[in-house]
Amino acid sequence: MLVEMRSQHEKGNKTAGLNVFTGKVVDMWKEGVVEPLRVKTQAISSGTEAATMILRIDDVLSSKSGGGMPPGGPEAWAVWAEWKVWIKRVTPAFLFF
Repeated sequence: MLVEMRSQHEKGNKTAGLNVFTGKVVDMWKEGVVEPLRVKTQAISSGTEAATMILRIDDVLSSKSGGGMPPGGPEAWAVWAEWKVWIKRVTPAFLFF
């Protein structure tokens, strides 16, 4: 199924998609299945807002607790620190399209 859909895309049929009810590759535009850019943009914006709020809350809690080690020890702190760096690095890219 996916191989057939990819071959349709390579042939230039960019609106080819998989009908999950029949298992066949169909023209999604003709079937009336359209995923607008607005939906994708809103999903990215909502995710960015959630990540930003988590970072702000974490900064507030860290400043109140004196920056001590979180539950889970050094390993948990290292994972959280890497996650925060990644979110701060990619967030600006999503905020300004």
